[in-house]
Amino acid sequence: MYLSDNIGLNWEAVDNGLPKTQIYSLASNDRYLFAGGTINGIWRRQLSEMIDVKELPDNFLLYQNYPNPFNPGTTITYSLPKQAFVELKIYDLLGREVTTLVNQEQKADEYKVQFDGSNLPSGMYIYSIQAGEFRASKKLLLIK
Repeated sequence: MYLSDNIGLNWEAVDNGLPKTQIYSLASNDRYLFAGGTINGIWRRQLSEMIDVKELPDNFLLYQNYPNPFNPGTTITYSLPKQAFVELKIYDLLGREVTTLVNQEQKADEYKVQFDGSNLPSGMYIYSIQAGEFRASKKLLLIK
């Protein structure tokens, strides 16, 4: 990180980051992020050094598994816009629980869970998620 106390004419390398003060403006170009209006001057940092911020999902979603039909493995993807206790289960067509894939508290994010159906007979199955108040189910087809 660099500091300029003369409106950017000269820059001095610093390693202590921004001081604990108010920042009155931020600006960037294709190479740098600038923090201006601090009592110590203007701060500059290369964008390539910045932390990549991941965008969180807007809604609870349960996606169709892929591939579908599958043999013997498939991926189930779901999104959580906020932290929730998640249960993700597989059922046969008679409503009997086949397996529980997820049974835990999870943070807001998108998740991918692998399901291996190698110990199951060919057929249609249902996968169902409950995350807080959100519930959804979809069909998956195992063909051997």
